Amino acid sequence: ANRRGGSLFAKPELCARMRVMMDRIAEIEEKLEALAADPDQTRERVDLLNSLGWELRVDENWHRVLELAQQARQLSETCGYQRGIAGSLRNTAFAHYLLADLARAIAEALESLRLFLEIGDRGGEAQARAVIGFVYWTLGNYDQALTEGFQALRAAEEQGDKWGMGWCLTLIAGGYESLRDFEQAIRYH
Repeated sequence: ANRRGGSLFAKPELCARMRVMMDRIAEIEEKLEALAADPDQTRERVDLLNSLGWELRVDENWHRVLELAQQARQLSETCGYQRGIAGSLRNTAFAHYLLADLARAIAEALESLRLFLEIGDRGGEAQARAVIGFVYWTLGNYDQALTEGFQALRAAEEQGDKWGMGWCLTLIAGGYESLRDFEQAIRYH
């Protein structure tokens, strides 16, 4: 509930964003179903599994995210698809972060980042760096969280990823707030 006693999701802008997210999830699931019987579409299936897992990260269904990531990783390994492996690691890292398995989250996020850098995927780099930053923030390593946050923000800006930019700004503002640098926290919030 918000300060006015109503549900946070009663706000029209939040409801609209949730509808957009739910529509994207439904669209990805339909595409996955259509590709299920086509063995020639393995990479496309992996990309959809990873996209679905990334969308579901805000749905608090982390065990499903882990299941989707495992499927994506297995398929990726059978066809040597590095981007698919990197995406599945990013998704499992974020799920483990939310499940408070920080050691596993940081290891998977760092491996994901290494792969995204290796293949030159700036969007994936931004997401992996943001996950790393949030883990460092949770561990109390605010300087490292800020370093990752700013690098993630630059990559997200290059991609025009507004959602990612907002996520990075939240990380940066939170890092500064934790350092008690409220002027900078307000600047980035």
